[in-house]
Amino acid sequence: MEVEDAEVPEWRGQQTPPCGDTPAQVVLNDACWMTLEARPPCGDLYEHEGRCHVPVAETKRLPTRVGE
Repeated sequence: MEVEDAEVPEWRGQQTPPCGDTPAQVVLNDACWMTLEARPPCGDLYEHEGRCHVPVAETKRLPTRVGE
């Protein structure tokens, strides 16, 4: 599911699509968010369409060494 919403906050270091394989991860405004079971009020979390979401952190690829 992809949603464009001017009010979706942007977080530095947030994963961008493609998101993880779990259905709990959704794309909101070109960034990956985890949908929680928690229902509003969401407090410090982001609320969208009656659900609470948290940003998914960007996965850093470990450096690899080629040849020596």
